Amino acid sequence: MKCSDCNYFYHYGQNCSGIAPNTFTTMGQGKRDVWVFKTCRASKKRQDPSCHPYGVPEVVRPESESAVLSELRSTRKSLEMLPALHEKVGFLLLPKREFADLSVQVHDLEEICFMSSQYDTVLAQSKGCHEQVSWYNKEVDDLKTAVHEQAAQIERLHDQLNDTEQCSRRANLEIHGMPVEQEEDLQQKTTSSR
Repeated sequence: MKCSDCNYFYHYGQNCSGIAPNTFTTMGQGKRDVWVFKTCRASKKRQDPSCHPYGVPEVVRPESESAVLSELRSTRKSLEMLPALHEKVGFLLLPKREFADLSVQVHDLEEICFMSSQYDTVLAQSKGCHEQVSWYNKEVDDLKTAVHEQAAQIERLHDQLNDTEQCSRRANLEIHGMPVEQEEDLQQKTTSSR
């Protein structure tokens, strides 16, 4: 079996030509003459611009050395423009980098503002606690002063009570040797014992 495109001969069967012998015999002579091997058909499709969605780019075959040289010069000019393009791209990417740096700085500033507000809150609470502690210290000092004054007053009252008891005992007469009885009338006992 001969391919009409590449003019090579192929065997019958799935492994080589892809056509069974029965299929080949049922084909007419016209079909046999225009039969194309599957690989050749695929390469024809790739070369056909109507099958390619973007078309096949033209292959320019230079005819002389001057055409090759002019093509090389144009390629060199294109390559010489690359560093300038690289600088321009770098220049265009610079604002993007600066914007990224600014966004990081803004994020850092937001964190600092949050921490500053938290610090201000803690500082206000600390001042409030400090004021309460100083108020409690003043109260404790006042209470200590009051306790000392009351202890001194209690001591004076205790001394006065002792003095009063001693004064009240001067007028009393103590009798020793008489038995004590329940609900006794002391005045009657003292007058009757005379």
